[in-house]
Amino acid sequence: MTTSKPPSPPHAPVTAHAMLLRRLRDAEASTALSDDVRGLLREARQALQQSSSTDGNRLVAGAHDATATADAPADRKDELQSHDPLTGLASRQTMLAALSQHMHGANVAPLALLHVDLDRFKQFNDRFGHAVGDQVLVEAAERLRHAVGDRGLCGRLCADEFLIIHAPGEGRLEPESLAEAVARVFDTPFCVAGQRLVVRAAIGMAQSPEAGRSPDALLESANLAMRHAKQRGDGAWQAFDEHSARLGRRCKHLDGLLAAALDDERLHLTFQPQVDMRVDRTVGAEALLRWNDADLGELETEALIRHLEENGDIIRIGDWALRTACAQAAAWRDLGFGQLRMAVNICARQLVEQDLAARVGEILSEFSLPGTALELELTERTLVEDTAATQRTFRALRQMGVTLAIDDFGEGHSSLDYLRRFPVNVLKIGSRFVRGLPQSSADLAICTAITRMAGDLGLGVIAEGVETPAQRDLLLQLGVTTAQGFLYAPGLDASAFSRRLHEERNARPR
Repeated sequence: MTTSKPPSPPHAPVTAHAMLLRRLRDAEASTALSDDVRGLLREARQALQQSSSTDGNRLVAGAHDATATADAPADRKDELQSHDPLTGLASRQTMLAALSQHMHGANVAPLALLHVDLDRFKQFNDRFGHAVGDQVLVEAAERLRHAVGDRGLCGRLCADEFLIIHAPGEGRLEPESLAEAVARVFDTPFCVAGQRLVVRAAIGMAQSPEAGRSPDALLESANLAMRHAKQRGDGAWQAFDEHSARLGRRCKHLDGLLAAALDDERLHLTFQPQVDMRVDRTVGAEALLRWNDADLGELETEALIRHLEENGDIIRIGDWALRTACAQAAAWRDLGFGQLRMAVNICARQLVEQDLAARVGEILSEFSLPGTALELELTERTLVEDTAATQRTFRALRQMGVTLAIDDFGEGHSSLDYLRRFPVNVLKIGSRFVRGLPQSSADLAICTAITRMAGDLGLGVIAEGVETPAQRDLLLQLGVTTAQGFLYAPGLDASAFSRRLHEERNARPR
């Protein structure tokens, strides 16, 4: 049996627009806020009041379009609330309204806008579930709130993105100091649902009027700076400048081009020889991902992989790279060059979003390769994903005979505990430390320490970026026998690498 809905009360309903204004007034009345933050909230309320008399109540145009009308439907009330329901920060609507009001008029006052984007947030959702993902957002919001304090207005823009509005004033920290404080909140791992999660963020900052005289322009500049920071991948913040603008636009352009790059066979591998320095003989190769675009030129491998990780294409393209590299190793074997060890880089997303051990086993079987023919190179950032599943994957790979190497050892989030927890075989001394040899005493001390530690632990060592005979000779004195670098060869295409192997074979005494 259905019952009729009781009649509506005689007074006018409270609209979402009116509710938002009331929430803003309540927030303004809080005694816990500084005068500057209270002023930002007042500006947001005034912007909404002014917008109610214009068609569509437009707050900010462009990519972040937000409207609020007096007759907004009920199902949009949540969107128009002054605070984000998950994190408790100011809502997207409130942030955009405050930004619009502050930049209203011909004379744009100085303003700093920080755009914060959590790195690899999708991985947390995919691996641990949305409940854990939500807790990560809540924890990130709390840390940001604490870092910003009364120095600005902090809000959630969407998903894993946050905005911070900072109006510089007398006696307040400069925007650069605030950006540094925001970056530091991600130095400490998050402890969520019994998991120790390393959460990094890309932070871009743009200041008006130099980086934009309108909300749209300032938002775009902060976004471009954020994308620049994301490409760097070092956890530091990035101020908007012309280089950021070019790089950010290039990243956006990349998203479209990369979608079809593999299908159009524009991605390819080069192979850099790994050489036994004692006898100048090639004993292995590192497969390097390359893409030479007609418009953008050739992208560096590190930047390309980082971009692929962010947009999610790394799983598909990483699988292609692994299979292609193994196919080439089998081809060289079949040409009579023996079983060279092929090194392939593996990133965090491949480790956590696919059954890597099973896939490696399939590919090795397809080309009749033993596990000893493959070396997987893992960055220290990848090893941060320290879970039971990761440990199982590494153990399974080692049981196949696959070599596990830590790439650029000492350059990332170093922890000697990695060497105890993970069954690695090889440490690779990064070019950053090799470059200073033999002049730099600090680099010499680091290379010596890595080599001795590896020897004590029964691990192999490979030196990267060897460019001069002096570097080679010093590394040999330290006990390093295998290296790669321009002293021997850059990355070569498969045919050039084959010619090198053929020349080496012909040069050997018969």
